[in-house]
Parts: sequence; structure tokens; C-alpha cells
Amino acid sequence: MSKATATVKVRLVVEVKVNSAWGDNCTVGQVQEQGTREAIATVTRLLTDSAASVVQVDACVMTLSREPAR
Repeated sequence: MSKATATVKVRLVVEVKVNSAWGDNCTVGQVQEQGTREAIATVTRLLTDSAASVVQVDACVMTLSREPAR
């Protein structure tokens, strides 16, 4: 009897909380670029611990919030 194997591609939407903080002098573009890199790295690390891997990143959407100055 032969052994069957398979590779499956699954498209997921994952929400990642980025734990970094940026100062007032950072542009939205910088925050988006750095936050996106951090989120992708986090997901990649989690998948590396399993049998999965990141094959493609199509898009990232980020929601920014700022705490009021004290």
C-alpha cells in the first residue's frame, strides 16, 4: 500500500497586537511600516514552531490609536 501526502494552502485573516510604542515625531508611514514588519515577524515565528510557513503576504490593515498626553 502506498502512502499519500498532501500540502494544503489556507488563506487566513489574523489579528496581531503590536506591542511597540511610537513617539509624536514618528510619521504614520513609519508606524505602519514598522508595525507591519513586527506583525509579520510575530506570525512567522508562531508558524515556524509548527509545520506551517508563511508563503505570501497580500496586504496588512492597521488601526492606530494614541493615548492622550499627560
